[in-house]
Amino acid sequence: MQLWVQEMLRHLEENQTLLKEIDKELRYAPKGDLQISHYRGAARYYRNRRAEGKGKEYLGQKKAALRDGLAQKAYDQELRKAVEQEQEMIRSVELQVPPTPIEVYEALPKEVRSLVEPLVLPDEEYIRRWLEEKKEKASGEDYRSRIEIIYHDIYEKYDIPYVYEPSLYLDGYGPARPDFVVLNVRTRQTLYHEHFGMMDNEEYRANNIHKLRCYHKNGYYEGINFFVTMESDGRMIDYEEAEMIIKRYCL
Repeated sequence: MQLWVQEMLRHLEENQTLLKEIDKELRYAPKGDLQISHYRGAARYYRNRRAEGKGKEYLGQKKAALRDGLAQKAYDQELRKAVEQEQEMIRSVELQVPPTPIEVYEALPKEVRSLVEPLVLPDEEYIRRWLEEKKEKASGEDYRSRIEIIYHDIYEKYDIPYVYEPSLYLDGYGPARPDFVVLNVRTRQTLYHEHFGMMDNEEYRANNIHKLRCYHKNGYYEGINFFVTMESDGRMIDYEEAEMIIKRYCL
């Protein structure tokens, strides 16, 4: 399913929740409708109950709560109309969405699939090729710190494809060896993850600020294809915080 279709369907669910909230508000809304007239440049508020066979009721300052309730009701009614119209539009678009390139490939008979090189790879094959490429020049070293093992465990927990210490060359810096390279399978975005663990050390901090600037100069920017985590002595990152960061960028 296309990402924009997933987002559209997610919005459909959000609208359903919003409609429930609007209906709850309207259930307790005062009867009648707000009517406004102007006299000498000042607004005057009335409750119109003609639909119930009653007339207009002036809403002075003593009836400000009733006035505000009717104003809220008018807003809720208009909002409900707009949300319902959007829901109808989304449902009509949903019915017309064509299959994705991956769905086209997977719908082929297996005898045909074996003869075809898909132009857009299914997730499983994309991940396999991605890991093969990234592992080819990785350091092959074991984890060196507690926090690296924590990140390893989180990547494993959420089935996020990753490689430890991949090869990456940065102009102005040289071989960089980020801590991890990870794949957001949903967006197919490759992200490099650097953890700076001794930011209280002046020399270490200066070296990694330079490294961070080199990342930027080579086209790697936080939140797009790169993210950074940090800690210093006495301010250690915990599992819950690390998990929250990984989920934000990689899922």
